[in-house]
Amino acid sequence: AEDGVEFRTKEFYGNAAKIHYDQSQEIISFTGTPGRPAILNRARGVGQESETVTAQTIRYSRKTGEFILDGGKSFQFNGR
Repeated sequence: AEDGVEFRTKEFYGNAAKIHYDQSQEIISFTGTPGRPAILNRARGVGQESETVTAQTIRYSRKTGEFILDGGKSFQFNGR
């Protein structure tokens, strides 16, 4: 999907200029544009602040639950 995509699942929501799913590797890529990075939020529950990550490119492995940010940094949200 391209051209300013908004997304929402039970656990995550956010926006990106482009979202691509690589089915063979089970990786979802969220790509921003210069001046408008991709934003991914994790809903934590009623009354709790969401966790947010912002980067030019965010790749999410459905296999491992790992997020890989542009520049090679990676992380996992707490509680996953």
